[in-house]
Amino acid sequence: MEDSQRDSSKGGETSSVENLEAKETMDAINRLLDYHERVNKTRSSALDYRAFISLINSLLLPVVAFLLGNLDKILALLRNSLEGA
Repeated sequence: MEDSQRDSSKGGETSSVENLEAKETMDAINRLLDYHERVNKTRSSALDYRAFISLINSLLLPVVAFLLGNLDKILALLRNSLEGA
């Protein structure tokens, strides 16, 4: 009877040690994931593709408005350049 009690007590210790190791492992993984996310969100250079796309988007509407506002002049310029060639 004592042998079975010893085995069950060892099993309890083993499972608690395994749970502690699993918890420590999960904590380490969570810390690494947090670090990865922080590094991933940090801009690596002054010229970022997101900043470039934002610049293009902010300039797109004024350029289109300018082209549409001066469409007659642009077409006349293209006609003159094509006739001269």
